[in-house]
Amino acid sequence: MAEENEHLSALREAREMAVQARRKLVLQLARGNKGALSSDDRRVLFETQAAIDAIDSAIKDERHMASGENTAAPATRSSQRS
Repeated sequence: MAEENEHLSALREAREMAVQARRKLVLQLARGNKGALSSDDRRVLFETQAAIDAIDSAIKDERHMASGENTAAPATRSSQRS
């Protein structure tokens, strides 16, 4: 496992904050609306989950860079077709 660095620490902290926000939102939705989600509630929930997913991707990237293997960005589908 790659050594923890300041970037990974910051990402982990940001992820934990986003997860806590998601949990709080879901509890509020479940208690207040009996499970019904308004379009605004769905938007906030989807944006929060998208942020968590983006942070997970960034953590994976930071680990890859810290490992010293290949520091180049991973190939995308469009670049693999060439």
